[in-house]
Amino acid sequence: MSNLFEALVVRYCPVFRHKRIYNETIAWLERNNVPVLIHDNTEINIGLSAARNLLLKKAKADVVILMDFDIRFRTVDFTAMAEKAMEPDVGLVMPAKRGMGITKHAEWQPIVSPHCHCMVMERQLLLDMGGIDEGYFVTYGDLDLVDRVKEKGLQLLQHNKSYIKYHFGLSVDVKGRNKIWAKDEKTYQQRRT
Repeated sequence: MSNLFEALVVRYCPVFRHKRIYNETIAWLERNNVPVLIHDNTEINIGLSAARNLLLKKAKADVVILMDFDIRFRTVDFTAMAEKAMEPDVGLVMPAKRGMGITKHAEWQPIVSPHCHCMVMERQLLLDMGGIDEGYFVTYGDLDLVDRVKEKGLQLLQHNKSYIKYHFGLSVDVKGRNKIWAKDEKTYQQRRT
């Protein structure tokens, strides 16, 4: 029997702080029986988008979880999110995060401002869409994906019973971050105008 979902995690740990957060994230996933596929970008950094696409090709589950390694899980129901992601009119599901405007009485709500740190999506849909655009090295590939899902007329949903905390910026090298982000942002702006 195959798994309903698999987490695709790209490891990038040039310093101890990265390793500590990465180890905490992987330990949480293992404790909660979440199958994980990992690509290590530490020695040879091929970019987040390219690494996620390599993992996508290896994935076997019906649903993939595209997630940063530097998040903390408060309470997360990946089964509920995976089942929702498989509905024909749904393109992408995310857990709630601080500042996202949670409607406390609704289990599901449309995503207004995606955070992209943890995205749950049907694997075949992502493959049919060509995966993550590798023209983005680290950032904006996920926002580009969100835009492409919207263009297909599919729903973007937030699961308000799942909640994460993101450790901003640990998944990239701080020294080179601004230059890389600026290049990715320029690419995104050029493609979206």
